[in-house]
Amino acid sequence: MAKGEALSYYEPENMVVSRSGDECVVSLCDQWYLSYDDPAWKNDVREHVKNNFTAFNNDVHKAVLDTVDWLREWGCSRSFGLGTRLPWDP
Repeated sequence: MAKGEALSYYEPENMVVSRSGDECVVSLCDQWYLSYDDPAWKNDVREHVKNNFTAFNNDVHKAVLDTVDWLREWGCSRSFGLGTRLPWDP
């Protein structure tokens, strides 16, 4: 944790209910995170979007660039639900 490579695990104390009112199942499962806050990655993506990405609406193009700015660490893979297994994860 001192190196910033881990964090405390928090478990819900009560039933978890989504905004739509559905009961949620909470589980601890392996998940990969990508460091989208890496300056080199952000620069490469911005350049790609500016020079190679075509959107039918200028607002969409701007929204993609804005998203690159606010992304930090983000879960990209889960063993169930949203996400997918990564090729290097056995």
